[in-house]
Amino acid sequence: MPAAQILVLATLIAGDPEFALHLRAPAIEVAPAVSPSSPHAPAPDQLPIPYDDAVPIPPVEHAATDLQRPDPAQPRRKLGTNTTIFVNFDGVTIGACSPPNSHENCSSLEAGNTFAPYSGSLAHRVAILDAMRSQVNELGVRVTGQRPPDSESYVMVVYGGESVDEEALGRAPAGDCWDDRPNEIAHVYLDGERSSWVNGGASTALHESAHTWGFDHLGLEHTLMAPSGGNTITKFFDGCAQIVTDTALTPVEETGSCPQISLEQCGLPDFQNDLAMMRLLFGEPYIDDIAPVLELVRPFDGAYFVAPADFGVELRVIDDQHPQRYELAIGIRDLVDDPVFSPVYDPSFDVTALPVGEWVFELRLRDAAGNETSLEFLVVVGDEPLRLDDGCHCTATRPGERGERGSLVALGLLALLGLLKTPRRRRAPRPRQSPAAG
Repeated sequence: MPAAQILVLATLIAGDPEFALHLRAPAIEVAPAVSPSSPHAPAPDQLPIPYDDAVPIPPVEHAATDLQRPDPAQPRRKLGTNTTIFVNFDGVTIGACSPPNSHENCSSLEAGNTFAPYSGSLAHRVAILDAMRSQVNELGVRVTGQRPPDSESYVMVVYGGESVDEEALGRAPAGDCWDDRPNEIAHVYLDGERSSWVNGGASTALHESAHTWGFDHLGLEHTLMAPSGGNTITKFFDGCAQIVTDTALTPVEETGSCPQISLEQCGLPDFQNDLAMMRLLFGEPYIDDIAPVLELVRPFDGAYFVAPADFGVELRVIDDQHPQRYELAIGIRDLVDDPVFSPVYDPSFDVTALPVGEWVFELRLRDAAGNETSLEFLVVVGDEPLRLDDGCHCTATRPGERGERGSLVALGLLALLGLLKTPRRRRAPRPRQSPAAG
């Protein structure tokens, strides 16, 4: 399917052969996940590349020695509660602070550096996020590309830019084995020549996130916490494996970053159980039961156009896992009364040749989990431009077409003063249907 495809939602409405709705629906061919056991030789971008990414930072001191770490004097993130990964594709400037703070965009890593927005398309972004979700859908991790509110804790993965070491796929702070600093910042350097990576982008983003939670590298190739990776899907290892210090898979001398957890889960301080550690930290799988919010950006509700009306409808989505693949149904009362759902990344759409009438748009949007929301707004289409009834017969601004806030305010005041007259409008007749045969 070609990129930037335009999906025609409704065309050739009876009596209005030119009328159409066009969804702005970019599409992309996403490579399937590459299995490490494939008998074929890996492509160049699937060959292992060193991560060289875990940067030690001073650990948080713990008064307790057991997995529950009771310490009322120093409250920390509650073990077994879900966490959030915010993948920042939009660019950011990193300030200096220690410990890192994703809410304030500051860290001791990359301090003072500015990262431009990721150059990949919206479809690429959604594909990367979907691949990440497929790897954690049975774990207590929410993945989003929309910054959460300040009331929530989240690790921010800055996606894009370049590393000082051109071979490094990413960097992240290490050593926080209880995730007591949940608002840390990690980096994925996969723009430029590697901007098309989807599987490797997802795996690298999760790998760097795991370092902020205290995970070490494991001596098992083709697993998520291996010290090197490529453009393949890799997963958390289900079992205990040796912690290593380099890409040669050299075992650590004594212990890993989290010996207390290692001893409890593996019986050895230098082994790590990825899945057991994830469940300890983040509990049961994340359940998406939050309906998206759909907001109308333009035109404004009640906008006026001259027939045949061509205009764009810009919508904003707020959702706990935005962006993602949505389903959108666009109804127009008395014109499109039985709309079908179509897949979209961006629910915005274009209207072509809308006839004269007062049209109520009825939108329904579903997220990937089936949570649904709705939105209605009115568009008025007339034969003539709006005119000011002030004796000069001046043509008024067409706010639906220009969308300027100052003009809208002026027109609203004129309407209140009775100076604004709307030309005679006629409702487009609804197509008649032949009676059913008896």
